[in-house]
Amino acid sequence: MTETRPPEPASFEIPEDALILLPVRDFVGFPGTVFPLSIGRPSSVAAVERALRDDLPIGILLQRAPQEDAPDAAGLHDMGCLAEILRYVTTPDEGRHLICRGRARFRPLELIPDAPFLVAKVEAVEDIRDTRPETEARFLHLRELAVQLLHMLPEAPEGLAESVAQIDDPGYLADLAAGYSEMSTDERQEMLETVEVAARIEAMTRKLSRRVEVLRITREINEQAREELEGRHREVILREQLAAIRRELGETGAGNGEEVAELSRAIMAAGMPEETERHALAELGRYGSMAPGSAEVAMLRGWIDTILDLPWRLPEKTPVDLAEARRTLDADHYGLEKIKMRIIEYLAVRRLAPAGKAPILCFVGPPGVGKTSLGQSIARALHRPFARLSLGGVHDEAEIRGHRRTYVGAMPGTVIQQIRRAGARNCVLMLDEIEAMPAAIQPKLLRALQERAVERLGENHLRPLDLRVIATSKTDLRPLTLDGSFRADLFYRLAGAEITVEPLRVLGEDIALLFSHYANLAAARYGQETPSVDYALRQRLMRRPWPGNVRELKAMAERFALGLDLPEETAAPIGEPESLAARVAAFEAREISLALERCRGNTERAAKALGMARRTLNDKISRYGIRV
Repeated sequence: MTETRPPEPASFEIPEDALILLPVRDFVGFPGTVFPLSIGRPSSVAAVERALRDDLPIGILLQRAPQEDAPDAAGLHDMGCLAEILRYVTTPDEGRHLICRGRARFRPLELIPDAPFLVAKVEAVEDIRDTRPETEARFLHLRELAVQLLHMLPEAPEGLAESVAQIDDPGYLADLAAGYSEMSTDERQEMLETVEVAARIEAMTRKLSRRVEVLRITREINEQAREELEGRHREVILREQLAAIRRELGETGAGNGEEVAELSRAIMAAGMPEETERHALAELGRYGSMAPGSAEVAMLRGWIDTILDLPWRLPEKTPVDLAEARRTLDADHYGLEKIKMRIIEYLAVRRLAPAGKAPILCFVGPPGVGKTSLGQSIARALHRPFARLSLGGVHDEAEIRGHRRTYVGAMPGTVIQQIRRAGARNCVLMLDEIEAMPAAIQPKLLRALQERAVERLGENHLRPLDLRVIATSKTDLRPLTLDGSFRADLFYRLAGAEITVEPLRVLGEDIALLFSHYANLAAARYGQETPSVDYALRQRLMRRPWPGNVRELKAMAERFALGLDLPEETAAPIGEPESLAARVAAFEAREISLALERCRGNTERAAKALGMARRTLNDKISRYGIRV
């Protein structure tokens, strides 16, 4: 049996009523327009080279599925653009580029089999013209819009608007407008398949009208911004001239001319909102005109310094990387699997809905168990600065919200002060000891959390903030809601993300691991060699009656890293070393506890993970007194 091979591209005979087809993935050409094309498929290269050799036009057809490399008749649209090749360019990187001019619409009828590239019998598609006066009026309106649009585009070639104004063919004008308008590929194909000239004119009139309106509004906005900027520069120049005139007249204000001019430039460069900047410049003008001995001078200058110190510009938003966040938590904290998983869930919610109102994380536990360090890890994972606001010593709502400057001795609120110290508007703010907040302040905090804004004392409008808030509490908040010392609605705002941190004294073998971790950190910080924690010291650390937090453990680890003496109750041996059986039992209890924690208390899954029967696991849980 003889195998039939397709003919070579150069020798294949193309019928007179056939056309070489060039399938394209994301482009639609229009008659009367000049457009570029890039090709790369071997069949497309062969088709173009054959068309160039025989001086033949090509038919450009859009594929229905862009991912297909060899589309058939069903994979091509039913109408395309017949075009002539004006120029063919190859680049050193083996790229091939065409410059084509569209001639007419065509419709493929059937593909010619056994061709080395796509060749089809086609039929020409003529425009359906309309000679009604209404269509003529729409054509003239479209031409006027096109000329107007070209005058508004700074990149439009010189003389193009005048050429468009001379076009008297409605179909050609509609195709020209479609070819050079910003439309999706599907919209362009739909316009190509619209053979009624009146319908094309109506569709392009709508699109060009919208484009002209958008450009007009954009131009007005730019003009307003330019005039406003010029007005600000004019105000600075006038202030400098006013200061010079006052110096000549011997009149002095609270600030000299150079100082006021420098402060004015700093205010305009700070990136404040328009209303805030206008108000700050007005206050600066008052400051410059005040007598040096005025009682308000110091207060006004302090206010100006405060607003200049605030971070007005929002940094670029960085997406949350959950894998990096997990690595950060693992590097900063040993164990605490449930807490870490809850934090990862919280960060995942923030990544999916960054603008939404996520629940407020609340770490509950005695002092020194690592609540603050968990908040710092979250800030590192979010690539945001960390700020901490202690509510234990706050007795007046003005301490949090701040006063207006009309009050004598008015100070900015502690929230603003913490943002100022953090150096970023979008910091992670930890509200420490939230259970100690006075009841009178709790409604204001609840409103700030719900509205993501703050209202200063003496004002009646909110100032927006972009903060991530974390709370801590030394005690369980639920009993406090029963006696009325903590608002129930504020508790429910926090309860959805309540996390309990276990105290140090119940961590067992983790105490020695934490001690070694803190000792290594201290040694690296002080440039010492990494110390070795032997078995005897580990046993004494585990037996010591710790007060319930890690602060004393960290302090003792630092002393150990520096080679200093440890407290007597830790340095002295305590009893005989544990037997091997006791150490094995402690290790087994530890592994069972970790497996139960990973399996969220599911004994069946934990037994499978440990490779033992569920009944055996239940016996050991009872024997070791493990809480499930």
